[in-house]
Amino acid sequence: DASALPSYYVARETRKYVTVALNGDGGDENFAGYIRYFAMKMSRIFDVLPVSLRRALVAGTELIPDSNAPAPFNLIWKAKRFLRSTALADRPARHLEMIRYFGERETEGLYSRDFKARLGGALGAALPYMEKAFARCRAEDFVNQMLYVDFKTYLPECLMAKIDIATMANSLEARSPFLDHILIEFAAKIPWEYKVKWNEGKWILKRAWPKQSSGSAITGTISGATPSFLPACRRRPLPRRRPAARRQGGRHSPWPSPDRSAPSALRRLTPCRTLWNW
Repeated sequence: DASALPSYYVARETRKYVTVALNGDGGDENFAGYIRYFAMKMSRIFDVLPVSLRRALVAGTELIPDSNAPAPFNLIWKAKRFLRSTALADRPARHLEMIRYFGERETEGLYSRDFKARLGGALGAALPYMEKAFARCRAEDFVNQMLYVDFKTYLPECLMAKIDIATMANSLEARSPFLDHILIEFAAKIPWEYKVKWNEGKWILKRAWPKQSSGSAITGTISGATPSFLPACRRRPLPRRRPAARRQGGRHSPWPSPDRSAPSALRRLTPCRTLWNW
């Protein structure tokens, strides 16, 4: 997660003034704050179309070249990812397509043979892993099912680990009020229609906030930490490593020279390599 770097520096600055700080982890997972929940809801509209027509539509959009913007902010890349998800039949596959940074085909050109051998049977295990998470909450409604899956996968394995490392590296204790178990249990009982209204996430949370609170803090758009990080990568691209420099301290760099036929994947690989070097 590219926001690990800004999170570290924010934690370092915060530690100059306090020893304990609050974060918002769990707010999006409790109340459907991510845009992908709305996108998943919209993707069901395409279910009325024949699968062959949906696949033809996807094939046509793949011919459109990506812009130079990095993947998280590339509207063409987002549109392609959304349409690719509509061609998939089940929720786990669609959800995986919405959250993944690299597709299965792209990783074939990014992984070295040694790394593929080390993965062994785990190569291509993302979909079965997601299917198991969805299977544990079949009785939930559409949006709450996705929230449950994110609570069991994305939140603990990416977000919470990231903020824990960033804060503890600066001797700062981070606490997550949205992860209070009473609040989680209450939010799980709220129908999804009160969480996502049209294209607005966290609908009920925003309207339940005290009126005396700052309006911009509640209704403003959360931009996250990634926007300030990726432009820096574009301004200062990483130098191409010499083969002799690939071994450091007895270890090989996990970032092989990727397939040059995948320029979009290369642009998405830049934050990963920058994070590793840092």
